[in-house]
Amino acid sequence: MKTWPVVLLLSVGVLAAPHVVTVGGGKAPSLAVDHEERVHLVYQGLQSGDNIYYRQSGDGGLTWGDEINVSATPDKSVNPCVAAQGNQVAVAWLEDCRDHSGNDIYVAISTDAGHTFGAPVDVSHTPGHSAHPVVAVSNGSVHVAWTDTSDGQGSPDVFYSSSDNGGKSWTKAIDVSRDHGVHGAPSIAVGRGGLVHLAWSDRCKGAKVPDIHLVRGMQDTWSPQHDVSPTSEISSHPSLALRPDGRACVSWLEDCDTHRGNDIYFASEDANGNWSRPLDISHTPGISSDPNLAISEEGRFYVTWVDTTSGRSHPDVWQSRSDDGRRFSTSRNLSHTPGKSHEPHAAALSGGPVIAWEEVAGGKSWIKVIPGRIKAQ
Repeated sequence: MKTWPVVLLLSVGVLAAPHVVTVGGGKAPSLAVDHEERVHLVYQGLQSGDNIYYRQSGDGGLTWGDEINVSATPDKSVNPCVAAQGNQVAVAWLEDCRDHSGNDIYVAISTDAGHTFGAPVDVSHTPGHSAHPVVAVSNGSVHVAWTDTSDGQGSPDVFYSSSDNGGKSWTKAIDVSRDHGVHGAPSIAVGRGGLVHLAWSDRCKGAKVPDIHLVRGMQDTWSPQHDVSPTSEISSHPSLALRPDGRACVSWLEDCDTHRGNDIYFASEDANGNWSRPLDISHTPGISSDPNLAISEEGRFYVTWVDTTSGRSHPDVWQSRSDDGRRFSTSRNLSHTPGKSHEPHAAALSGGPVIAWEEVAGGKSWIKVIPGRIKAQ
């Protein structure tokens, strides 16, 4: 007998705001935590040239090391993401390559825990326009996925490439979506044995609305697509993460036209490979967007998003938590800032999550961080 997860919805959380650290000026932050609980942060700079910058924290995000220019290219670098495992740190971003009238996905890799980075490498290098990069690191291999218009501007596909030698060489970019639909920004996670999980928003040919589709595989061999969000609404912006035992979980944005607006939904896989019924995690009076899912090594779930419950002119960062993926805590406003919060990203430490986002205030974009807790050794 299949059992469905139950959301525990008590009330909209209005509690004292946690401590917020201003890292500096920047846009579109991304976080990763390694097994030593070092926090790796990347973001788009505000200086001329739009380079990608990296900083590291050893105390959960309270203090940060010096800024490193990871991209250092003459072209415009945007939309960074980061992944880390052991001493390997991989940063991917979108590069506006003016010399050949298209966008490509670039990657820079560190093998000394973020102290230095190798030269950026063009991973996609396709005839189409590449966008929406995501990156994962597992057992020395680096995995990258993105959307690409090589098969036509009106129907972007999800492409994938990997490197098992520190970025010295990359496999040929392949289309893993393999249908005639329109595919949105992907999310990536790598499980046991190097099994790659990819999720994206997919509007198949003939479908009325897009759903979240998931595949698993390695390079040339991929599973059939599974529809994680078989709803009648528009599903987009998936965030994929794996439990400690390797089971997949996804949060996403659901355009709930039947009632008040957009909410953040969640679904998880059970031990038999069956997926739970999609459930509404945010369920706030405001409009929710920008979902992000993080799962700790202890199996705690953190779903973070942007929400307008406090006012559409100054959206805040909200979060709901769960110890089992079945019952979620009250939605809570974490940022409580007068500016406009965008693109939150969380990573799980042993004592709680560290959260970064872009805050627009006073006509400038800032990188804000709520530090996470590290358990005493």
